[in-house]
Amino acid sequence: MIDIPTEGQNQEPLIRALRLDDLERCLALSTEAGWNQNENDWRLLLRLCGGYGIDVPNYGLAGTTMAWELGERNAWVNMVLVAKAYRGRGFARKLMTACLGDLASNQRLAMLDATDLGINVYSKLGFSGDDRIARLYRESETESVAPSASSADGLLMKPMRSEDLGRVANLDLRVVGIDRGEVLADFYRRKPKAAWVAQDVSGSLRGFVLGRDGRIATQIGPIVAETQMVAEALLARSLSQIAGPVIVDAPMVNTEWIEALKRFGFAPQRAFLRMGIDGTALATDWSRAYAISGPDLG
Repeated sequence: MIDIPTEGQNQEPLIRALRLDDLERCLALSTEAGWNQNENDWRLLLRLCGGYGIDVPNYGLAGTTMAWELGERNAWVNMVLVAKAYRGRGFARKLMTACLGDLASNQRLAMLDATDLGINVYSKLGFSGDDRIARLYRESETESVAPSASSADGLLMKPMRSEDLGRVANLDLRVVGIDRGEVLADFYRRKPKAAWVAQDVSGSLRGFVLGRDGRIATQIGPIVAETQMVAEALLARSLSQIAGPVIVDAPMVNTEWIEALKRFGFAPQRAFLRMGIDGTALATDWSRAYAISGPDLG
């Protein structure tokens, strides 16, 4: 996607394609920014996405931007990072311009989850949107659990198995609007005890939850469920298998669900705005999508 610079062109910062051997430096950038990604996340991102890096002579990789191609027309932009020593020099804009130029040439429309600090930057690049996502944080497993989480309309809560991944991915696609089968399989492999399914007496899938290990905290998500009661039951099962801090990114439009998360011991931490070029948006059913995977993977 990006031309690798040739020798003799190394006197100015140059944009190039990210490679797997950039993993250590990529992780250092996200760690410096205080983000939750760990080595496993970066391995997944470098496998899924087209990556853009900016190299500074005598310093190395000083910034990243990535684009995950979705279907035939869209892409999810993530990991827009610049080293603290090089912020304020337009590096992020240069990376985004290169990324968006390539996507436009391939007739793809970009989407992303923007922090409050990034909203103004992305607005100037043609992004807009209305859906806000709240990040909620729970420090300890000893926090209270909502009493309604013990039942779910008679549905059976079962630990997820590898053979469930196909139907889990199909339900995720119908509710969220993108094919994340490879992502869901990666999450399951990394933290299988956090993964649960809800099914009715006929065995039909009515909801699921997955989680992944993070550098700072375990991230629970996605959570897809027919009702909030099912979502609470799935969350309770997942939390029962996790020690230490937990993050959930939940749609702010569902105020009752946000209040339920507070009863689980979660506290709001910050927010994201889901934005797309010219208002492009996923066809997500927010009445059944209770937690996203995270701003990096939608």
